[in-house]
Amino acid sequence: EETGEGVGEGKGEVMAILSVDDCKVLLDGGVCIRCRREQTVPMSYGPMDEGLNSSHGLLMVIGGIFRLEPIEALRSRTFVLHRVKPGHWIWLTTFLLGARATTRAVCDSAEGSLLYLPYSHLERILQTNRQLSARFHCLISTRLSEMIRYSDVKLEVQHGQRADAPHTIAAISSNEAFFHILYTFILSSATFVEQLSADLDFIQGARSMLNEPNVAVLMATARGLYAVYLAPDATRPLGCFSTLYAASASTEGEQRTSTTSQAEHTSPSPPHLDAAGSRGQRARGPRDSTLMDIDEVMSSIGHMSPSQLRHVFDTALHCSMSYVERLSFASFLQSLHYQYCIQLKAKERVVPTSDSFKIVKVLGEGGFGTVLLVTKRDCGVSYAMKVQKKAVLRASFEGFDHAGGDGGWESIVLRELTIMKSLHHPLLVNVCYAFQTIEHVAIVMDHCPNGDLTRFGVDRDGTYEIGDERPALTADQVRFIGLEVAAALLYLHSRVVLYRDLKPHNLLLDAEGHARLIDFGVSKLAPPGMTMSEFVSHEYVGSRQYMAPEVVKEAGHSAPCDWFSFGVLLYELSERELPFGMCPTYEDDPAHEYRPPDLLDEDGVEVAHLGDLITNLLAWDPRARLEESDLKSHPYWGEADWELVNRKRMPSPLELYLRTEKASEYVPRSSKQTVVTKVKHMPPVMMQTFPRGPANKDLLQRLSDNEEAERADGTINSQPSKLSPVGEIGKYLAAAQSQQDAADGYDEASSVDDQLERLKKKMIDMYVEGWDFVSEHAISHEYLANP
Repeated sequence: EETGEGVGEGKGEVMAILSVDDCKVLLDGGVCIRCRREQTVPMSYGPMDEGLNSSHGLLMVIGGIFRLEPIEALRSRTFVLHRVKPGHWIWLTTFLLGARATTRAVCDSAEGSLLYLPYSHLERILQTNRQLSARFHCLISTRLSEMIRYSDVKLEVQHGQRADAPHTIAAISSNEAFFHILYTFILSSATFVEQLSADLDFIQGARSMLNEPNVAVLMATARGLYAVYLAPDATRPLGCFSTLYAASASTEGEQRTSTTSQAEHTSPSPPHLDAAGSRGQRARGPRDSTLMDIDEVMSSIGHMSPSQLRHVFDTALHCSMSYVERLSFASFLQSLHYQYCIQLKAKERVVPTSDSFKIVKVLGEGGFGTVLLVTKRDCGVSYAMKVQKKAVLRASFEGFDHAGGDGGWESIVLRELTIMKSLHHPLLVNVCYAFQTIEHVAIVMDHCPNGDLTRFGVDRDGTYEIGDERPALTADQVRFIGLEVAAALLYLHSRVVLYRDLKPHNLLLDAEGHARLIDFGVSKLAPPGMTMSEFVSHEYVGSRQYMAPEVVKEAGHSAPCDWFSFGVLLYELSERELPFGMCPTYEDDPAHEYRPPDLLDEDGVEVAHLGDLITNLLAWDPRARLEESDLKSHPYWGEADWELVNRKRMPSPLELYLRTEKASEYVPRSSKQTVVTKVKHMPPVMMQTFPRGPANKDLLQRLSDNEEAERADGTINSQPSKLSPVGEIGKYLAAAQSQQDAADGYDEASSVDDQLERLKKKMIDMYVEGWDFVSEHAISHEYLANP
């Protein structure tokens, strides 16, 4: 008999207590299950369990120990293993939510016994006795709350053969969100803080140097870290160089310390740690050899380049990370903190819906759909969402023969998204999510609030009138944009992607004033196994005034075509005109079509080396253009730090200008785009209201029942299958106008079954295979925005 505290006050008070009579009624349909070691508890018993396809009953351990593990469909993933003792309930959460259980019970002792209460029996009893139902639900809810709050259930983390959760220190440190969770775990442990505090602070300082653009700050940080952690008279010497650590790693037969003996997870030592034994002996002497090497390097720190300074402590950083791994990583993998890492990885398998976002405003509308500024509800991060109508896309591309495609409108629609999925770089507008409804496909991308670079180039007719109030870029701003665009193109080419549409309109300025590349609609990804030098395309694509001669003549083009467009971009941003006009023919002598530039800075002085760079980029013969290997070393860039450029860590000279000009309100001029500043009506795809009437209510209920029946066994997060219209039907009904209803055969008089069949047929017919996507980088960014 379970007892508990009262819940509520006065009349109608419900007590979390079951009387003897209550227990007799409930146990009347119960089954006692006896198991031996490693025996799995069957998921159903007897004829009463025919309804258990949608939900299981309740299990209570009354003898022995049982472990809860995922069903076979989930064994390849990382999961948390629970071991439960007598008195613990199993499947409480799934019972309360009416969901499908994703775990199974396995006997982990010599013998074990369980009390099983079938769902069908509980449902029948509780529906006929409302008082008993109230007491019972209050009891199990209280019990579940106690289990969560005062859990004595033992946890173990298991990794399947293809587990995607991070289970090495390298995987953790490469993800800022995971590293923050590890850092928080260590700080929460008094033992680890005492042992690792110096190494943790050093790791944080050394990692911060990798992103520091200011040379003076970089120099001061390096000297400070050396004085505190690495110098002979360091006030907080690193534990990784201590005698205790060196001795613990010296020989295989040597017994480890009490702290490290608890660690079951170890990783191979890096090459410089293989000699830890001899280093341990030297640590007892005047100075460790690794530290002596750092002493020598620090003596010449004043002559180092910024890039060398950022990596001066790489060896010490590696040692500290290995030390943290040895002492704390095994405990971390079995902690509740690590469960958070698993949950973040699990979010990558949960494709969002329109309900996951809140609309802020409409950014633009075009023939294919709408661009929205949205906020993700669970984290508050802003994104740009492009919503396109499947019917319009299908009508536009059905039967369209495009190079490299398999035919069909779906392959054309997927081409841009497929390329974007394969890319992620700070200087690109990256795709974060992609999902679809019955009527629409949506791409959720990084939001860049400061408009594009069109305002800094020529007008739509290719001219720039004197006295035009549009802003002009300074020589330093042109160089800065050139650096970031070049870095983005180099990254694309390293991933064997031809961009093919470089122009000011496709470069957006983000909130920090950095240039980011957008729109991969005409880009092309090389077939697997092909290098960029082997990759050649013959399509006529791009914007004519920025096209390379070989693209215009369809003579076959590769990476040099992007560098020609890059030369046109630098010319335009510097001169406010185009080198070959709005519609170049490339049929005459280059000297006749080319317009020699002045390339003067704001003081009227010629910009050094810019003319040479543009000339080498605009050569009509692609073989005569500047090689990618020579681009970074061109004198025009000066002493550019390409490492920081690629990390988007260079301070932007456009930031102050953008703030004063309120560039976030800038509206790009485009005949194909209408930008509004206020939402006058909610786009149909986002409306959540439902048509009234009993027929619609009945239809929704039938669809809800249908979803549970179609849900795949063991699906984590209970995602609907692609054929299930639940979650989509609401948007479909809300978006449908009377004319569309008639076209689809939908009306109040139609039977529920007919409407359901039509909707399912429409969803199957319009489903775009391979569209749904979740970016791991977006999940990490959202966590860091709200740690």
